[in-house]
Amino acid sequence: MQGSLTLSAEKIQLFSSQKEVTKVIAKGNKNKLAHYKQNQPNQSRFIEATALNITYLIKKEFVHLEGKAHLVQGFDSFSGGTLDYDIKNDKVIAQKSKDGTERVRFKIKL
Repeated sequence: MQGSLTLSAEKIQLFSSQKEVTKVIAKGNKNKLAHYKQNQPNQSRFIEATALNITYLIKKEFVHLEGKAHLVQGFDSFSGGTLDYDIKNDKVIAQKSKDGTERVRFKIKL
């Protein structure tokens, strides 16, 4: 059984290879960010994220959030200029924006 995934944005691009979608890019704007939500059957926590641009690499199970990036995973939250979420390994990597205006912030429940 697979979990459910929802991606919404002003503009969504699909990239495919031999009749199979390999990558999805969702582009929002400053008034309405792109939105990603995923429920996984093997995790009690849901993943929800927003950013100006969200890139989802399907086979690599990898999500890249860029610009006003924010990710919530159950009781934990992360934000920064960019966030990378490795779905398979349940790992988040956050970085500040290049101009330094969007610092890395996180809140975790221990």
